[in-house]
Amino acid sequence: MILSFDIGTTTVKGSLYNSATGSFILTRYPLPADKDRSFAPVRWQEAIRIIVQKLEITNKTGVRAILVSGHGPTVIPVSKSGEPLNSIMDWTGPEFKRYSGEIESITGSEIDTAFFLSRIYALSRRDPSVFEKTAFFLGCPEYVTFYLTGNSWTFLPNEKFERYYWNDAVLSKLGMDGALFPPFIRTGELAGKVSREAETRTGLPAGVPVLATGPDYFMALIGTNTYEPGQLCDRTGTSEGFNLCSRRSIHHKMIRISPHPRQNFLNNALLLPFSGRMLNRLKSAVSEPRMDYKRLFSEIKGISPESLDILFLFYPSFHSGGVFYGLHRMYKRSHLFRAVCESMAFWARKAITIFESNGCPVSEMRVCGRLAESRFLNQLKADITGKKIWVPGNKEAEITGNTAAGLCYLGEYSHFEEAAGHIVTEEEILLPEKHSLFEERFALFDALSDRF
Repeated sequence: MILSFDIGTTTVKGSLYNSATGSFILTRYPLPADKDRSFAPVRWQEAIRIIVQKLEITNKTGVRAILVSGHGPTVIPVSKSGEPLNSIMDWTGPEFKRYSGEIESITGSEIDTAFFLSRIYALSRRDPSVFEKTAFFLGCPEYVTFYLTGNSWTFLPNEKFERYYWNDAVLSKLGMDGALFPPFIRTGELAGKVSREAETRTGLPAGVPVLATGPDYFMALIGTNTYEPGQLCDRTGTSEGFNLCSRRSIHHKMIRISPHPRQNFLNNALLLPFSGRMLNRLKSAVSEPRMDYKRLFSEIKGISPESLDILFLFYPSFHSGGVFYGLHRMYKRSHLFRAVCESMAFWARKAITIFESNGCPVSEMRVCGRLAESRFLNQLKADITGKKIWVPGNKEAEITGNTAAGLCYLGEYSHFEEAAGHIVTEEEILLPEKHSLFEERFALFDALSDRF
């Protein structure tokens, strides 16, 4: 058995993979909606304990490896006693970007400071008292791994990722002590073993190997077997990321470039920070905050695209809200929900347009995440984008990617791509059915969203 956890913004997922049957047992634990994000590490600890109980894990379960992935770039300052300090800097904080230019002017470095380093530097400037109390900094999955093993690491899939983190030369120019930055460890390597203390706190058997993972998108690309040029992984959740496997980089203001799990290939990504959260905000606005997605999509199915004249407009910004264009009192909440879903699919088409207009054709979309469980939404994306939608058996792709890394550590496969080819399964393929119906609406959406 391989046990995997994935720490999301609003939900922690846990899964047991049985290599004998090739099956996943999945469970979820919703995180409390704390406005104060400093409580997040404590919530993760609680989630691990509860998921272990829900999966009924004991010494007899036969867990051979544990892996933890999670959101990022997120930074947790940790004290000398091993406790998280109350200044967690998570991935949703755009305010850290303003420190990037300052770091670059000091270091003259090609380090991409918009990721981890800008957050750490910001803490040193804005809250020096916390910075001085910090023994070392950890990312989200690294913190949970530390909680389980007592060992501090920084997960780095390969040397090409170093520019998104730090190096000794840059830290020296910034006057930062290298001891604050745990050593790098490669994805799939042994980070430690479950400690006796962690066994008492979580119920996990002591001595089980805990392995390093990688950035959430990296594990999801493995977990959807997105290894061929033109394959686009659509990661849904609180945020939504469109990650294209390509041989070339795209230089566009909305595109982030990073390494791909396949050697000598690139990941061109467009991020919608809060696309999934827009649905949750609307649920709260119509006094149905606890409405589950199954019921929500059931309501939408009865609304035909021909009967909808409203658009929902939002821009992919961390501080962005959204507006309804063409709203009329005749519309019910189901019309509003459909408009938000169409907007998500329109943004998928905009992302594809950007990729293809820069010489990177898209052959198919591979969907994953919680919203990928909706066949309605998957078909809507096929209709609006005009692309084939590939749906995996296990929608929690980070979990599948973790499992692939675990199987390689155990010697069952020689590399991640080989493991993914065996454990990633296809549930169905959806083809466009009503593409022409959305041409005029997309043209209007495209024009309006560029002004929004």
